[in-house]
Amino acid sequence: MNALLDRPVLFIIEIYDHIIKKGRWKTVGCLPIGAGLVKPPLKFIQGPLDPDKFELYEPLSGKITPATREECIGLERAAVWEGEHVEGRLLDYHKNRENIWVQRLSMK
Repeated sequence: MNALLDRPVLFIIEIYDHIIKKGRWKTVGCLPIGAGLVKPPLKFIQGPLDPDKFELYEPLSGKITPATREECIGLERAAVWEGEHVEGRLLDYHKNRENIWVQRLSMK
């Protein structure tokens, strides 16, 4: 399990808790959180009716602040992922192909 500490973090996202609680994914261990992961990265929110309106979402506090498009470039969209979508994303990463959910959630 310590081999996981040497692996790169591919992405940091939020998932629905039923994925763990209902047993889709099993807990196989517990590792300390690395210093670079203690504060999760900001997420972006893009206005559904006004695609030129952007906000930054801070996952730990829930704070939302106005932002520019430029400030949001390179960030994940604020979203909660289903288990099958995360699994597909991991599979697509390892098969070196684009993921449909990443594409759909990308900045417009």
